[in-house]
Parts: sequence; C-alpha cells; structure tokens
Amino acid sequence: MKLTRTFPAEPQSVAAARRFATGLLADDSAGLRDAVELMVSELATNCIRHVNASFEVSVEHSGESLHVEVRDQGAGRPVMRSPSPDDLTGRGLRIVDLLAARWGVRYDADAGKTVWFTLVAPRPAEAGETVEAHMIQRRRSPARRGGTATRRGGTSTRSVRSRALARRALWPECVRS
Repeated sequence: MKLTRTFPAEPQSVAAARRFATGLLADDSAGLRDAVELMVSELATNCIRHVNASFEVSVEHSGESLHVEVRDQGAGRPVMRSPSPDDLTGRGLRIVDLLAARWGVRYDADAGKTVWFTLVAPRPAEAGETVEAHMIQRRRSPARRGGTATRRGGTSTRSVRSRALARRALWPECVRS
C-alpha cells in the first residue's frame, strides 16, 4: 500500500514529514525507522531550502522492500556535495547514498522532480538492531556486491561496502527536533 501526504514549505514541515513516514513503520525495526527518519528529514529540508515550495512524501511498504519518494515542483537538479568538516550543510544526498539500498532522481517535464530511495526491511529476527548493524549485515550479502553508480539519466545505485563506517564518520550523532 502506498500512502502520500503533501506538506507546505515551512520549517515545521520537516518534522511533520518525518512523523508521517516513521508513523507508517511502527511494526518495523528501530534501525529501519531511524534510517527513514534521517533520509526523509534530509530530503524534506532540501525541498524547503532549495525550492521553497510545498512537497509531497510517499511511502510504499511491500514485503521486505520500503520505497520512499519526496517530490517537489523545483526545476533544479540535486547535486551530491563533498562538504568539509566545517561546512554546516551539504550532506543530505550523501547520507541518502550511504543508507539507501538504491536511490535516484526522476524528472517530470511539467511537475518538477522526485528524489526516491529504497530500503530492504530487516527480517523479524533482526528487529531492534541499529542502523549500523543493519548496514553491516547488508554488506555481507552476496547480492550486494559490485554496486554501480549512474549519475546521468536520473538513477543512482551504490554498493554498501563501507557505508556503516562512513555514516559514523559523517554523523556521529543524530539530533532530532
């Protein structure tokens, strides 16, 4: 089932978008909820900061797959930055790249763009694990080896070989509002 909600271009919409997305995942692991919360927060912040228009969040949970989309009316193209440790911004897409199994950008000629990501929900035996443990487990999966990245054409897919460690280096702690 896919659920969608539209949010106004206001700073408090970021927290509302997080609550909307994680509220639909009450039966999933804390690690999955934390990852979704962080990524939705980053993408919603990008909509407000760079587009300054309302945005739409869609969450679709089917089996072990979770697909989230954040759509806005902006014409700009998202760019993954490489911020210095002193930079206060510029880490949003890097976080999505580190945590998502797959992610990308879909451009609509008259309706802006959609940044999406997919996660694989942990099996029930893994419930309660941290995001880092979930990423390490995914890294060991033979199906995850040899990831590719395609920036042109709107789709990005990355291997997760060192995502857990890189995530810790980028975000030693997450602050929630």
